[in-house]
Amino acid sequence: MKRFIFVLLLSSGLLTNQTFACSSDCVAVKQVDDVVIVRGFDATGNIMYSHPVSLAETLNLTASNLSISNISVSTSSGATNLSDGGRVETSANVYTTVADILIVVTTAIFDVNGKLLLVDTNTKTHQNFE
Repeated sequence: MKRFIFVLLLSSGLLTNQTFACSSDCVAVKQVDDVVIVRGFDATGNIMYSHPVSLAETLNLTASNLSISNISVSTSSGATNLSDGGRVETSANVYTTVADILIVVTTAIFDVNGKLLLVDTNTKTHQNFE
């Protein structure tokens, strides 16, 4: 519980110190140290959605295990236009260590005017050697 509160406090402090630039509504996934932050912004730059994911906790990183610099990161994304003129954008960020894999999937739905309607973030972990 203390670790969860620490991550929340850490991520809230990081959120105030960083600016994400968007010319319209957008979703940004950014890694800051050992936290991945998924944020949704409206057209004026206000944060509508924020979801932190702790890499250290999720991937069970310890001093005797692995450091954040030993994580391999890959990203893929795609978009689909909807029949009503809106669109769905999906991105998958994969964080891999020797023993674990963390997948952060973000799905965002935009209306016909490009306004962000919904952001959903899901995480899935897999241990390579169980």
